[in-house]
Amino acid sequence: MNPPEHFKQLISAYVDGECTQEEKRSAEDLILNDPQVRRYYKELTQLSGALRKWPEESLSADMAQKIQKSLLGEKIKKEGFKM
Repeated sequence: MNPPEHFKQLISAYVDGECTQEEKRSAEDLILNDPQVRRYYKELTQLSGALRKWPEESLSADMAQKIQKSLLGEKIKKEGFKM
């Protein structure tokens, strides 16, 4: 089971350093006391660290378009096509 969405947003802001002192205390309290939030925090910090290690590279327009199409295709599969 995953933590609620508002907890995810708080932890994401905490990891990015974009929260107030009050939010920071709340996030730290959740990380210490909620195993689901702690797991989410650990996964998020690992992902964040991995992304920071990637060298900066520019994508060709063709590659960017392929990535966008692929992501859109996955979203459609996941959510189903809605008209």
